[in-house]
Amino acid sequence: MNFDFLSGINALGGGVLGYLIPFLFVLTLVVFFHELGHFVVARRCGVRVLVFSIGFGPELFGFNDRHGTRWKLSAVPLGGYVKFFGDENAASVPDAAALAAMTDEERRHSFVHQSVARRAAVVVAGPVTFQGSDPELAIPVASVDHEPPLSRESSTSTAVTPR
Repeated sequence: MNFDFLSGINALGGGVLGYLIPFLFVLTLVVFFHELGHFVVARRCGVRVLVFSIGFGPELFGFNDRHGTRWKLSAVPLGGYVKFFGDENAASVPDAAALAAMTDEERRHSFVHQSVARRAAVVVAGPVTFQGSDPELAIPVASVDHEPPLSRESSTSTAVTPR
């Protein structure tokens, strides 16, 4: 007896759930790794991460890690977000009063007080891959597999002569 998993799901849901459940599963994986890129680079740049959320709306499940980041799964599984310290509203416009009230220690971990290079690295970390362990030395590259160019010292040329 041969049982096809997707056909089984399709039979259970009358067709719609057979497409919706796998779609939401794949979307959740893509969103998780996209947001994880922002999270990892932000942490390496010294930015404090307040929330890592998969989904929007009311929280279904969550926990706090040892760094104070709230990891949560929310009710509407159509995206996600990472909220940084100092990035207080949805438009990422800093509140002047909140910025003025920050201590020097808080400014060191605030997203808006980072250098332009660090903020850019955090922003592009989701959609692109990066190389290296130091975020300021990271080279953003498209997700394309390619060979690095040869240096002049290591390249050799061979002349081919026809017979």
